[in-house]
Amino acid sequence: MLYSALLVLVFGGATLYFHNELVLMWMPTVLYLTLAAAFLVTQRFGPPLVERMLGAQIKTDARTWRIANLSWVVFFVVLAAVNLAFVYRYGLNAWVGWKLAKIVVIFLFALAQAFWIAGRAEHVEGEG
Repeated sequence: MLYSALLVLVFGGATLYFHNELVLMWMPTVLYLTLAAAFLVTQRFGPPLVERMLGAQIKTDARTWRIANLSWVVFFVVLAAVNLAFVYRYGLNAWVGWKLAKIVVIFLFALAQAFWIAGRAEHVEGEG
């Protein structure tokens, strides 16, 4: 959250300073690539980020956590690429529409992954 606020401040300020909306339109790309890098780093060092976020609620094998984590890496890289496609190919109005639509895309991806992880979760004795 703090990182996002910092990005808005820096990119918003740069947009006003340079009088160029492309600076602000690049902000989601930087955010997505940073998130992809964070997921990727945790893949290599320590438990994957997905496991850190959900491991207390869901018990599953290490392979499932790695696959889920890598899927977020790929997802964020794809979002960054699509954002750049809208920035340079379709213009501001289409980019604003994409910015709103991606909320649904992110929600659907997270929901699909939640169902996938839940389907691979281990049953713990004593729980319903």
